Amino acid sequence: MVEILEFISSCDTLVSTSFHAVYWATLLEIPVIGIPTSSKFYTMKHQVPLASKDDWINRLKSTVMYQNALDECVSANLNFIKSFPDPLREILIY
Repeated sequence: MVEILEFISSCDTLVSTSFHAVYWATLLEIPVIGIPTSSKFYTMKHQVPLASKDDWINRLKSTVMYQNALDECVSANLNFIKSFPDPLREILIY
């Protein structure tokens, strides 16, 4: 996992068919273009440019960085954990 995140964070721009790589790049504020391989790409909260394998280069100037994406994700997860029963919530938060 560390190697993957280090690779993504080293990119100037990431073009990927991996939903998770696109998601993590968004959280890391790396410009990203997704090449959809599943419907998940179309339902991301923070939409990224989508392209085919043949035309991704034409989408390079349309990348968007969401500066608050990581904070929003952390906040959403912490709020979700608050709905858990106390013993489980205590394990997950610490």
